[in-house]
Amino acid sequence: MRTVASSLFLSLFFLACEEVIDLDLEQVKERIVIEGVVSEKPSVSKVKISFTQSIYVRTQSKSASGAIVTLSDDVGNSEVLIESQPGIYTPTKALGFAKREYRLKVTMGGAEFSAVSRMPDAMTLDSVRAYDPRLHNPFGLNYYLTNRPGVEEYCMIRTFRLNDTKFFWTLYSDKNSDGKQVVLAGPSSLAYNTTIRVELISLDKATYEYFRTLQELVSNDGFEAPDLLQLNEYNPRSNITNDALGYFSAQSQRDYVVSLR
Repeated sequence: MRTVASSLFLSLFFLACEEVIDLDLEQVKERIVIEGVVSEKPSVSKVKISFTQSIYVRTQSKSASGAIVTLSDDVGNSEVLIESQPGIYTPTKALGFAKREYRLKVTMGGAEFSAVSRMPDAMTLDSVRAYDPRLHNPFGLNYYLTNRPGVEEYCMIRTFRLNDTKFFWTLYSDKNSDGKQVVLAGPSSLAYNTTIRVELISLDKATYEYFRTLQELVSNDGFEAPDLLQLNEYNPRSNITNDALGYFSAQSQRDYVVSLR
């Protein structure tokens, strides 16, 4: 059996050597990417729409202007978002309340895309603690939090250096720690005399699973803001209909400022 397989391999090898094979490398089909967030913080709520680029084009994603973007909730509120920048759509009303279900609808180029997300109650941190500076240089951080018993909770913790847009991110699910205090590892490259900002973002399960999958695909070494992967075959599963890439998340957020002195 091994001899037959070897002979077949050699036959194919020599055949390839005799002919020039002209491969038609087609461009990857352009797909819409929707990143939508509804938050208790008005400045965070927005919908970003773009298109994937060709696998052979190493440029930033192409913004999608001219979409009709509607945001509504399960108590009767509804709003058509304004395009504040090319491909960026923002609400003007105060939206974002825990326990409400939110629906996103995007209409563009004759196609319609939609998604649903329920905003969870906000989780809180018990404390943020630095490693003992006598033992570690530079500093590292640990996050301490206690989740509520009997309630499924999911979150992302993002840590920024002050006035920086890049961040270190940590994900958490209470699957194996219901009702207990847990310690989560933060960044380990913080210098003495530094001020940082920590965002605790409470997510629904679908959004958590999206970012968990994304985290498996991208590096989290140091402060690098994860962005959507623009190649179709590597994107995590979306909660948006009609084969769109991206995610829609109704999320609660609590912010903390920590000074390392």
